[in-house]
Amino acid sequence: MLVDDNFFNIDVLKQLLSYHVPNTEIYSFFSPLKVLSTFNEIVSKKPSNCPVFDVAFIDISMPEMDGYALCKELRKAIKEKGLNPNDTKFIAVTAMD
Repeated sequence: MLVDDNFFNIDVLKQLLSYHVPNTEIYSFFSPLKVLSTFNEIVSKKPSNCPVFDVAFIDISMPEMDGYALCKELRKAIKEKGLNPNDTKFIAVTAMD
């Protein structure tokens, strides 16, 4: 999963992941609130024994909600679904202007 409010960053990360990990499903979001609002839909598409996301690249500086708060909310939501939040690896992403 990719979460960043910058379209360019999402595009670059998508290309890198697609090249290095072909044939993988990549969810990309430009808004942390959109991640949270579509979380249940994403979970319903996954087999019950699979992690919701293997890896989540999250921008730590977004206007609606920072990446730290999003990680906390995602871990809570994953746990509430009866899944192990430690199965998802969270990687902080940031860029300087």
